[in-house]
Amino acid sequence: MEYPFFIIVNIMFMKKLIFVVFLLGSALAGVTAQNVSSAYRKEAFKLFDASGVTASFSQLVPQMLQQIKALAPSVPNEFWIETQSQFQGTALRDSMLSDMVDVYAKYYTMDDLKSMNKFYATSIGKKWGDKSANLSAATMQIQKQWVLALRDKVFDKMVAAGYKINNK
Repeated sequence: MEYPFFIIVNIMFMKKLIFVVFLLGSALAGVTAQNVSSAYRKEAFKLFDASGVTASFSQLVPQMLQQIKALAPSVPNEFWIETQSQFQGTALRDSMLSDMVDVYAKYYTMDDLKSMNKFYATSIGKKWGDKSANLSAATMQIQKQWVLALRDKVFDKMVAAGYKINNK
């Protein structure tokens, strides 16, 4: 059974959106008000680089804009190019990563970060860091397929039970 586009759930986009909203909410809730040392911050940024977190941010903005662009096909391409360049910069990325440092400080000690960075300095750690963004993208596609299939089954069950799905 086919469902309208607006009902289709895009897990990759939603996970990233939820993640960004969580970070913004954490900042507003005072989570980022922690007094984290510059040494801790430096070690955390080293971990983000080694683990692939920093690199994955470069994929976040284009993927998010592709989702929005699909909902607004009449917006000219120049707008999307300008918007991507505006939000793709390192200042925004570093701001998000800085907020993440404060969250990490709630759960990991400096020694924890150093141990993780030691792992990422090994050959298998480097491989893990290099492949993590691709691995996440691939597993998110599997999750998306499963969720869409499950969603369709739930919708079918709702329709079979006589319930109406809005705008269907």
